[in-house]
Amino acid sequence: MTAPDPATPDEDVLWVKTEPDPDGKTYLTVINVGDRAWALTPAGALRYAAACCAAATVAEHESAVYRLLTIKTEMPPEVVGAVIGDLRADRPPPDDEATAPLRLAPGVSHRAGSPPFIALWLDDRQIGQWDPADARQHGMHVLEVTAGADLDAALHRYLVGTCEVPDGSARAMIEDLSNYRDTRPDTV
Repeated sequence: MTAPDPATPDEDVLWVKTEPDPDGKTYLTVINVGDRAWALTPAGALRYAAACCAAATVAEHESAVYRLLTIKTEMPPEVVGAVIGDLRADRPPPDDEATAPLRLAPGVSHRAGSPPFIALWLDDRQIGQWDPADARQHGMHVLEVTAGADLDAALHRYLVGTCEVPDGSARAMIEDLSNYRDTRPDTV
């Protein structure tokens, strides 16, 4: 099942899909960013999704701390920025290994009213930015695609074994499956 990640406005930036392993019997969750791709096991997908949710929570927490301290204590923004920097040193480190080679960097701007964000880094360059809702939606999307990987594998085995569809054609049909997926209850 292939689908652009709904959290990503530019479909060419980040894709999450299933792909068959070399023997075609198992499907894996694969994340594509530009010309880079990496596979996630089901356990890896859980860690990846948890890292996305954690980054969203950190960004929202920093934003709440910023608002709290600038509004309740009237601390100047630059002082609050230093406080947030100190708090970062005391929090658990992000699980960068779970999202590698992608790195999620949560943050908050010092400009009043600026929303929290998660910067997306691939190696040493920033490739995009999400708000916390986007990060959570992406994590959920990874879990949904991972759940679909076993379904894709079963469909592949059925098409090749029972229906005698050639392997390449079966793979192409599964690649096209997302074009037929509709979550509205009134469709067949």
